[in-house]
Amino acid sequence: MSCQPAMAGVFLYPCVHLPHRLVEEAKTLGVEADVLYCQKLLEEEGVCLGPGCENGQDDGNYHIRLCVLAPTAHLDEVLARVQAFHLRLRDTFP
Repeated sequence: MSCQPAMAGVFLYPCVHLPHRLVEEAKTLGVEADVLYCQKLLEEEGVCLGPGCENGQDDGNYHIRLCVLAPTAHLDEVLARVQAFHLRLRDTFP
């Protein structure tokens, strides 16, 4: 996962580097891979983020939309959950 530094605004759009097997599973299900990522994140961690495909990302790139208006303590918790999920996902879909 990588992200440009925040400059202004209330959203960040981190680029998520998705495992090939997750991308293939998404194709089989007929959904965008970042949509599947966000669905799994919500189901497993209770964190709701927006998929980048809803915001005009380039084909083959996957992003999530993260609102940074939450208080710092809450945002730290969200980021910890996203990190834990992403690491588990990487291990589940090598």
